[in-house]
Amino acid sequence: MTSTTVRIAEPGSIIHGTHEDRLLIEAFMGCLEDHDPVAAESIRDEYGAAFIEKCCTPHGMDYPLTGEQDQIGWLFESLYDALDLVAPNGHYFGAHPGDGADFGFWVAEDHFGDE
Repeated sequence: MTSTTVRIAEPGSIIHGTHEDRLLIEAFMGCLEDHDPVAAESIRDEYGAAFIEKCCTPHGMDYPLTGEQDQIGWLFESLYDALDLVAPNGHYFGAHPGDGADFGFWVAEDHFGDE
């Protein structure tokens, strides 16, 4: 790993128009790799690079093995948590409040801190 610098994300969408796990995982991992490569590597180590690659492969998870569906849920939870940490001040990572198929960094309605 050559860089340990965390870059704060820009507000806005990183993927929209889908709820397909493989596309979301691929986009979320790509965004995390761009903004916090150490956190991305940690997630890759925790879940296994082969598992994440399988999740991102068309038809790779069509027939998940016992426990894999749970592992996908935990992977999403880890990605959300890690991406939330690179969100701009006063923003969160998740689905857009008006469009559940638009994922990115959005203004937190309840944020009262400095921008």
